[in-house]
Amino acid sequence: LSPSRHWCFLGEITENQSFLRPRVLLKTRFGETGIPLAFYLDSDTVEEPTQFSLDQLVVGNTLCVLYGERKTFMDLTEGIRQELLSTCWVFKAPLPYVISEAAKLLQGADNRAAGKPEVCFSCGAAASPGKKIKTCGKCMLVKYCSVECQRKEWCLHKGLCTDCEKLLRLAALPRHPFTTWFSFGTLPPIP
Repeated sequence: LSPSRHWCFLGEITENQSFLRPRVLLKTRFGETGIPLAFYLDSDTVEEPTQFSLDQLVVGNTLCVLYGERKTFMDLTEGIRQELLSTCWVFKAPLPYVISEAAKLLQGADNRAAGKPEVCFSCGAAASPGKKIKTCGKCMLVKYCSVECQRKEWCLHKGLCTDCEKLLRLAALPRHPFTTWFSFGTLPPIP
């Protein structure tokens, strides 16, 4: 069974609550905070993560989950229970930067398709006959107009450099608040 609609949950890790199992709290770009995500690795058929390592679940990194679904945990909190690790990965950058970089990657792909000039990811300068835009030698997707712009941006880009192709694919997915389909409201008290 394949999904009829693709979706991706992106959240910045705000707290690592791992104890018996890996568990983190996340915040979204829509202002939703404290969303728990727990990895259930109890089954013998659960694979080891191939897209990330569990030690990357640190505050400030952005966690991406394809097809994440809301579940109610045994303590009656609601969050995401994730068993399929092949649909998860971690971007080693804060969520606002991941979103900004995704928009730039998507705009760059649109510009190339339309035959428009490339623009610098740092300052936004467009390529012109006197100004050549250079490509990051590692990811081959991010563009810079000068060494200064590349150095200025490198401290953030290095966390995403190897994952830029994945990020470009995610940028094409529609973006909607998580609560549109899943409510993280409080449950009524038990009588």
